[in-house]
Amino acid sequence: MKFAALQKLVAKGESETREWKATTGQRVEAARTLCAYLNGKGGTVIFGVTPEGVLKGQFVADKTRLELAETFAKIEPFADVLVEWMPVDASHTAIVCTVEKGNAGPYTIDARPYKRVQSSTREMSRTEYHAAIRAAEGFQSKWEKQPNAGLSIDAIDLE
Repeated sequence: MKFAALQKLVAKGESETREWKATTGQRVEAARTLCAYLNGKGGTVIFGVTPEGVLKGQFVADKTRLELAETFAKIEPFADVLVEWMPVDASHTAIVCTVEKGNAGPYTIDARPYKRVQSSTREMSRTEYHAAIRAAEGFQSKWEKQPNAGLSIDAIDLE
């Protein structure tokens, strides 16, 4: 991504598939959002954008890179997070983290599943999580749990 494209992306504001964080001090919240994107449509988290939408970047040290990698590694099953480091000025960098819709989900972080609701990230309910598991397994419900009003116990052939 080029810097001009990043500026245009930030100018569009936060949405169901875009979120920004001021610093990597918010990396856990960002990882939850990336998890929600994996469970949804995919999306991008940008570090170095103020709550008012100003692209400022942040100071990036080796520790920053390590902490981000360690946090993103907690997403299960493994997800490939594309991380781009975009210089904003001589000492500040914006960090653009993008994921596509996952195909191995539902995804969790710290054993909790997340979903995106408009421009916010929320934990899935137990019912939603179980439905996502069933959908990932390729069926909505087990046939043996479906009632058949046309049959009675007398219809069983004991032989």
